[in-house]
Amino acid sequence: MPEQLIVPNQQQEGQITKAYAVTPVDIQTVPVPFANDPFFAVSVTTYIIVFGVSFFAGLVRFIRKLNEATEPQPLAKIMLRFAGEQVVATFAGLLTFWICLYLGWSMTVTVVMISLSAHMGGKAIDTYTDLREIWIEAQKRKFK
Repeated sequence: MPEQLIVPNQQQEGQITKAYAVTPVDIQTVPVPFANDPFFAVSVTTYIIVFGVSFFAGLVRFIRKLNEATEPQPLAKIMLRFAGEQVVATFAGLLTFWICLYLGWSMTVTVVMISLSAHMGGKAIDTYTDLREIWIEAQKRKFK
């Protein structure tokens, strides 16, 4: 099988709508999946910032909960709880980032929303789940 060279066809600045697979035999048009989806246009640096902000907000939440504790806990249990809280906070922050990206919000507002949702942790995920249920019900009524 001959090698193929993918050449993007840019119809508008920054938007790739099709790509051409060029072979020595023929030229064929191949659609690029998700070419204009903003999810795939985000840099690795942005994701590092999202994870960092989420981690920091989760850390703040954990410190506040630790200061409110009345009875001492073993260090192993504290570290295990910390790891679990950080996973939840990072997931909530990542979900919030994708929602803000979908809505087209500015990066400043997005970072604030990431911080708040990561600080909320599981409560933010529960809120997103409730909003999803409301949205599904609205879609059902729309198509009746």
